Amino acid sequence: MQLEQADLNYLAKLFNYDFPISALAQGEIIIDGIWPKITAHGDLKLKDIDLISYRAESGSLIFVLEENKIKVKSMVLNSGKTQLYTQGEVNLEEGFPLDLRVNFLNQDISSLLSNFVKSDLIGKLRGKATGSLEIKGNYASPDLYLSSLIEDVQLEKVPLNSIEVKLEKIGPMVRINQLKLSQRKGELVAGGWINIFKGNFSLPVNFSRDTI
Repeated sequence: MQLEQADLNYLAKLFNYDFPISALAQGEIIIDGIWPKITAHGDLKLKDIDLISYRAESGSLIFVLEENKIKVKSMVLNSGKTQLYTQGEVNLEEGFPLDLRVNFLNQDISSLLSNFVKSDLIGKLRGKATGSLEIKGNYASPDLYLSSLIEDVQLEKVPLNSIEVKLEKIGPMVRINQLKLSQRKGELVAGGWINIFKGNFSLPVNFSRDTI
């Protein structure tokens, strides 16, 4: 099946799938079998992409659909100087269980995480992030494993040079394995946990600062 400026969301609904994605697609999808037991292989160029609430100007998608699962061999999303690259698997059962690895470049960290974490803490963070994110579990509230360097940072309107962070979110708990905030010649290092729904936290902090 050849596609030319096809609405990806409309196409999915024709096969009784309701994905949280819309885009204009061009390329080829090869379909084998008889509905509902089909296998599909797709190689698509995308534009005007809206994935959950993440928007991108252009991209590409190579996938295999079989046994009620989408195996994402490669998905690349581009918007200006930012890029997001994804591989993994989406289960088409209720809740859309995910098993994805995302590598990202120059992403707005608040916009990226707000797709998966609903918390005022996320909204207070600004900066451009490069790193990786693993996403596992129900798409509405998945577990996350983040490793990132965030530059041009503002945390509650306080400017910082950079933040290095390694954390994991499992359920409502965020465990911070490494958090290093750098500003001029000073440095703050922390680790601990935060309950993103109740606002409880435990963050032992170490300060270091060179002489000015």
